[in-house]
Amino acid sequence: MAVVPDHWIQPVTYTPHTVDKSNLKSANYVNAQVMNSLFTKLTRMVVSLQQAATAQSARLTLYANWQVLYGNILKQVPTFTPGGTYLLNTTGVGQANTANSSFITVIQANQQLVANLAKSLQSNVNQTNDQSNSQSSLATAILQQLSTMLSSIFK
Repeated sequence: MAVVPDHWIQPVTYTPHTVDKSNLKSANYVNAQVMNSLFTKLTRMVVSLQQAATAQSARLTLYANWQVLYGNILKQVPTFTPGGTYLLNTTGVGQANTANSSFITVIQANQQLVANLAKSLQSNVNQTNDQSNSQSSLATAILQQLSTMLSSIFK
């Protein structure tokens, strides 16, 4: 195994940045620190909310495709007539159509269930977007406040 020379290794140290507060108005400096911290957290929250809305929207696409597939299944269910392609007698036609009618009812119920899930999810997406917009507005207000503070500090 190769040995790494000591002069290739440099220890990593963290030195916190200190600010000379003697040139700053102390109240504005502390407020700026608080506002900056709050703005950073709000920015992270907005990003998280936007990612959640994106994931929810992708799931909406799944529900839409699912509904289309149920619609395609419904289009493929045949209706039988006496002496038609399948050469069934009147009794056989009635039984086949009754069975298909039951099948269609089940598929339509499933399709409606998926539609209800999609509506519920769309409501959630709208709420997430509203929250994201609300947090963005708050972040904008904080930026304006920070701008005011900085301009008063560096006059």
